[in-house]
Amino acid sequence: MARALGLSTRTIWKLINEGKLKRVHPTPRSSRVTRESLEAFLRSLEKGEEEVRVKGIADRAREVLKRFGL
Repeated sequence: MARALGLSTRTIWKLINEGKLKRVHPTPRSSRVTRESLEAFLRSLEKGEEEVRVKGIADRAREVLKRFGL
C-alpha cells in the first residue's frame, strides 16, 4: 500500500501509530489497513483536518482504491 500511495512504510506506520489508520491481522504474521480507516483518512484530508505531508496523497489513495475495486 505504501508504494501504491507514494508513501514510505515509515509514514504508513506513523499514521497507524497516531491512530489515523486502523490495521487488522488476517493471519498471525500479517497486517492490513482497513478500507474504512483509509476512506476516513481521505475524508479528513479533503476537509482539511489533516496536515498534508505528501502532495496528492488523497488522489493517489483514491486511485489505488479504484484500481482494486474498493
